[in-house]
Parts: sequence; structure tokens; C-alpha cells
Amino acid sequence: MGDSYLEIMGIPLLMALVSAYYGIRLILSKDVTLIRGKSALPVKNPEKYAVLAGYILIIFALLSALMGFLLLVNLYAALIEMGVSLIFVFAAFSMIMKKCN
Repeated sequence: MGDSYLEIMGIPLLMALVSAYYGIRLILSKDVTLIRGKSALPVKNPEKYAVLAGYILIIFALLSALMGFLLLVNLYAALIEMGVSLIFVFAAFSMIMKKCN
């Protein structure tokens, strides 16, 4: 095979780092414009939205890191896990949109 571990796991681990960074930043700063943008409609409870979205991003970071390690074991397991992760994130964000609007 000849591929190094970083070549195989690089993009999922980078995605995990970026997601964790924004999740922690959202929880600490409680600034929803980090992920919603300045032109988006405001939410009714921005602090609750920021904390919940931060937790979702941290969970997504953990799931992305898991995908990176699954890539070493089985490609299909990693793809299925990432699909389930994305479905979880979409469902979780739609639930917090309902809670905070």
C-alpha cells in the first residue's frame, strides 16, 4: 500500500480540528454570527443556540476523528459512519433551530 497514516487520515482529522475549534469558540464567545453570518435572521435565544451548536460541532469533531481511524480499518465502515454523522448533525441543527426560534 505504501500510504502513510497522515495521507489516509489527513482530511478527516483536519475536519475534526476545524470543527472542534469552532465548537469551542462558539461555546466560549456565544457569538452566533460565527456560523450563521451577519445577514441571517437573528435567533430568539442566541446564547442557548451558540452553546448547543458548539456541542454539536464538538460531537461532529469526535465523529470525524473516528472516521479517520476507521479509514485505516475499512473504507466502507468509514463512509457509513460519516453518512450517519452528517445525518445526525443535520437533524441536531434542525432541532436547535426549532428550540431557539
